[in-house]
Amino acid sequence: MHLKVFFLIILQSRYTYPKVCVTEFTDLLTGEVFDAKECSPKEPCLAKCCEKDEMFSTRPEGKSNVVICVKTDTNEENDRLMKFYGNGYKNGTAATNTTLKNFQLVHSKTYLDRNCYHHQWHPRSLKHYNLENGKLAKEALFEFSDKRWQEYEMLTFCYDIIKKNGLSPVYFVRGDISNAELTSLQVILQTIAHATSCVFLLLGIIINFLIGKYKINKDKAFMAQMISLFIMYLIQLISTLTKYCSWLGTVKYFVILSNIFWINVGSYHIWQKFRSFKSLTVSMSGRTSRKRKQFCMWCLYAVGIPLVMSSIALCIDLLSLGMKYKFRSPELHLCFYSDQALTYYVHMPLLIITISNMVFFGLTLFNIKSSTRTSKKTLKESILTHEKKSRFMFFKLSALMGFNWLLELAQSYEFPDWLVEIFDFYNRSLGFVIFIFFVCSRNTFEQLTKQWTKRGKRQSDFHISRSKRANSSIQSSQIGY
Repeated sequence: MHLKVFFLIILQSRYTYPKVCVTEFTDLLTGEVFDAKECSPKEPCLAKCCEKDEMFSTRPEGKSNVVICVKTDTNEENDRLMKFYGNGYKNGTAATNTTLKNFQLVHSKTYLDRNCYHHQWHPRSLKHYNLENGKLAKEALFEFSDKRWQEYEMLTFCYDIIKKNGLSPVYFVRGDISNAELTSLQVILQTIAHATSCVFLLLGIIINFLIGKYKINKDKAFMAQMISLFIMYLIQLISTLTKYCSWLGTVKYFVILSNIFWINVGSYHIWQKFRSFKSLTVSMSGRTSRKRKQFCMWCLYAVGIPLVMSSIALCIDLLSLGMKYKFRSPELHLCFYSDQALTYYVHMPLLIITISNMVFFGLTLFNIKSSTRTSKKTLKESILTHEKKSRFMFFKLSALMGFNWLLELAQSYEFPDWLVEIFDFYNRSLGFVIFIFFVCSRNTFEQLTKQWTKRGKRQSDFHISRSKRANSSIQSSQIGY
């Protein structure tokens, strides 16, 4: 019963958004309420962002410019900018004779609501085509044959004209309205996956802290990565239930970058440790102050650089520098709803770090045999066993996280919906997988048992000594009596 109420609260809090956004459309010619079900490829509809006698303009709001609708007398002239194409637009065919008069022009006030549209898109260098069937075709960032183009369904976007360095169209994309209210199961699965990752990552952090793994540099790096993952999934969980992308987007971007850079720290550490016999022996006998300094340098790299990058991205987003200097804004306030923003600000750093990790792994594998042969003659068996476990842990973690990010990149391309859902669920429940692979082990259980036994022994010794003191005080009082 409690579980049912929990999911009901989740769905109500999350799906107030499509219920508010999917409102009645108004026919711009007659002013009457229009049923969107009357739209079809034979009788296409086109949504105008502003009212009939209005067009886009901008006004300053804080440190950025906001798009607003203003009255105009030149709508008929502006409408000539809208050209329409057939299905052969991919091959560069010319525009057809279709005009706005061939469409049922509608309007909904929720199109410009920040809680409704997914992202604002102002075409610059990328090509776009308004199609005769009411769809919008937008060029992707990279050219991959048919995957080069992304088509938005009818009424999932609105258009209007803006006067800025000439007249040009601006689009507000909302996503597939027809499927917006059919994703309750997806929200349940996402919430379960995020909550599961948060719970098991937090449990793993607590367990590692209890068994004292925070005292060793490599374990500190692992715990730092777990903490960054925990924060990331916690933000994902909160953003699933709320719409506060304006501030959550920046924090989310920072922890995503931090997580990527901590993976790079692990790759560099394992390469540095096994590049030669000398580095192996020095790392074993290194002083505490040196290790502390090394970990501080790691933090400066894995936390400082993402902090600088996220600060720069936030400045670009708030000051609208992307619009001013004609490059892609990160759209942090929209939680990276734009594929291009996600590619530039997340996938590109990921690609660079992944290539760097592959180089480190290749060098490590190249040197690992010689280091092992030399160390077998010199080092103790216990040290060798410890190093093998350390090496294996980093290999497992990097392979697991690399596979996770590959699946994240794969979702950018066309796959069957059921396969994308599986990829998505795995990525969101990665915290549980990490707990099973790296925390839930016999060694961890034995260390926890040892810690618990020591604690129980200390408590029993404390109670015994306390009872002895009490007995001695009673005996002394009796003697005095």
